[in-house]
Amino acid sequence: MLEGGTWRRTFIPTVFLWAGAQPKFWSIETEKLLPALQAIFNVSFPGINHNIQPKGPIVGLVNQRICSWRSNFGSTAIALIVNFLVASRDDKNGNDDNDDDGAEYEQGLATFLLENWAFLYEDPETRDADKIYRSVFMLELIESAHINAISGFLDVPALNTDALQVKGMQAVIAASAAALERAFNFTAKPKVLKQNNTSSRESTAISAFSEANCGSATSEYYESLKRRGVKYTADIIALVRKCQEAAKKLKSAPAEELKPKGEHALL
Repeated sequence: MLEGGTWRRTFIPTVFLWAGAQPKFWSIETEKLLPALQAIFNVSFPGINHNIQPKGPIVGLVNQRICSWRSNFGSTAIALIVNFLVASRDDKNGNDDNDDDGAEYEQGLATFLLENWAFLYEDPETRDADKIYRSVFMLELIESAHINAISGFLDVPALNTDALQVKGMQAVIAASAAALERAFNFTAKPKVLKQNNTSSRESTAISAFSEANCGSATSEYYESLKRRGVKYTADIIALVRKCQEAAKKLKSAPAEELKPKGEHALL
């Protein structure tokens, strides 16, 4: 049962949807988790009569998957920002292969985007307060780390999952902001080329996307989003899904439609 398609394709995505709607991104109380898992289980496996136990295999496996889901925000943010900085450097320098200049440019750009949290805004230069949490970095990370992960979630009336997919995303947006802040801080610092094994492990622990390192920032971003109201959150998720649909249409467009049709088509 736990290795079948239903578990992977629908049960776990529904768990992620519910977990992302909890106010505490980094920890979920067992007394909240158990009834939620039971409700999801009853819809996922309607022909099976099973009571989920606090120390049973289902809770253990779910906790493992939730840990991986959280961790994915951090690793995805790092990959996203590193790729962005490298592409920006290449666009600026062209064929110049000077590694020192390239690294300095990347660090400078990352530092600029960290100032006044510019990386969160739709336009990092104007920083319109009404368009915070709507940067391309935010939209792409939310899609990659969460929207894709909840694809296939079930309709569980007891958890009001239909509403959660739109309005219950404050914690997800907050975690995305914290993960991006960590990624930009990481890339803004000069890299140390030589480290022994001990210092390398210590450095990894210090920079890891974890509650110890990012819990406070996540909570503060969450409070900021709560202050802006449910509609603001829903509007951000609508933007994410709009970008997702646009990307799907582009991928599915016939090759002929993507070819320029003369000089004016390039304008």
